[in-house]
Parts: sequence; C-alpha cells; structure tokens
Amino acid sequence: MRYAYRVLCAVLLAGSAFGFMSCASSPRVANSQIPDWYLNPPVAKSAFYGTGSAKQSSLELSRSLAIASARSELAQQVSVLVKSGITRYLQQGGSGDNQQALNFGDAVTRQVSQVALSGCKVEKLSVADDGTVYALVTYPVANMNDNAKEAFVRNNASAFAQFQSDQALKALDEELQNPPPNK
Repeated sequence: MRYAYRVLCAVLLAGSAFGFMSCASSPRVANSQIPDWYLNPPVAKSAFYGTGSAKQSSLELSRSLAIASARSELAQQVSVLVKSGITRYLQQGGSGDNQQALNFGDAVTRQVSQVALSGCKVEKLSVADDGTVYALVTYPVANMNDNAKEAFVRNNASAFAQFQSDQALKALDEELQNPPPNK
C-alpha cells in the first residue's frame, strides 16, 4: 500500500512538473494586445454577443476558427444542454499511527448547443502580433424571436396535418368496419 502511494505521488508530481514546463514554454499574448471587447463583450437588450480567438499556422484558418469559436459561445448563450459528472475516490489503509489515505476526484462536464443563428454577423476582428485572431460576433434578439415563431408555426402546421391524417384514417376504419348495406 505504501509503495503504491509513493508511485502515485511520483506520477502526480511528474505530471504537474510537465504541465508547468509546457505552460512556461508557450508564448503568451501581451495583455495590451488583447482587445477590450474580447474580455468584456458588449451587453445589450437587443443582441447577444460572442467572442472567440484562435492562433493557427495560417491567418485564414485562425480567422475561421476565431469566428467559429465566437459563434459557439453565442450559441451557448441562446441554448445549451449540460451534462456533468463528478467522481470521488477515497481509500485509507493501515492501522494505528501508521495509516495512509489516498483521495482522488475528477469532474467531467460536456456542453452541447444546437441552434440556428441566421442573421449572426461578425462585428469586429483583431490580430495580435503573435498571430492570434480575436473575433466578436452578434446575433439580434429579434432574430431569435422570429426563428422561434417560425418553428412554432411549422410545428402547429405539422400537428394539424397529423390531426387531419389521423381523422382520415379513423373515417376509413369506420367505413371498413361498417360497410354500407348491399342493395
């Protein structure tokens, strides 16, 4: 038990050290190059705003991914399904003064959004010296209301068509069960 505990501690320390080294080696954007609207997006009653950033090998790909990221953030503001799970593991062994405990936990969260953003547009783009592209997109609240009304109308029309179909099938069943008398 004690050996397993030491091995686990060594693995965790090595992983932490690697994490610190990998973070330290990646270049960072100077805070002065990050647009203010990226960290503090506008807030309005008439629109939703989303921000995104990307740094890829080409400007075109960085731009596309930054816009896609901003749209994704915007979609999560409009509609999001969140699935989450937490696992906690606690083990203790030994006796008397020679006891050791192992405590481990993890949390997993998945967020999925699916919404049609017709009328979503790119408001601003900015490129930092290191090539990071920042994007700000907007989606008018009126468009969301129009899309919801349109979906509701389509659903009502579909429900009415289903109702008419059911009524026609019932009438046919009645005809088959109660044929007209032969003359």
